[in-house]
Amino acid sequence: MKNSKIILLVLLMIGFLNAQSQEGNIVVYKDIRLDILLEKYKEICEYEATIDGFRVQIFFDAGNQSQSNANQARTEFMRLYPEVDVYVVFDSPYYKVRAGDFRTRIEAYNFYLSIQSNYPNAFIVMDKISYPRIN
Repeated sequence: MKNSKIILLVLLMIGFLNAQSQEGNIVVYKDIRLDILLEKYKEICEYEATIDGFRVQIFFDAGNQSQSNANQARTEFMRLYPEVDVYVVFDSPYYKVRAGDFRTRIEAYNFYLSIQSNYPNAFIVMDKISYPRIN
C-alpha cells in the first residue's frame, strides 16, 4: 500500500515535470465541487458576520448615566478618529466603548499607541470583529 502511494507520487511528479517542459498553453481542469464549496463559504460568511479579533476599549461605566456617558464617549471618539469604527457594547452592568476591527494584537497595539495620548486608560481586548472591508 505504501509503495503504491510512492509510485503514484513519482508518476505525478514526472507528469508535472513533462508538462512544465512543454511549450504552449496549459489547460487547468477545475472540479465542479470547488464552486459548490466557495458558495457554501460565502453563505457561512454572510451568516457569521464576525470573526475573532481585537479592539481597543476606550471607556466603560456602570450606573444610572452609563449609557448616555458611553454614547458621549463614542461621539467624542468619532469626532477625533472618524476613519475608525467604534462600538457601544452592553455587558451587564457595564456599557463599554470599543474601537477598531483588528485581526491581530499587533495591529490593535499600534492603534492603541496612536490614541494613548487622548485615551490613557484604554486597553486591548479580544472581541468578535467585523470582517475587513473590501475596497
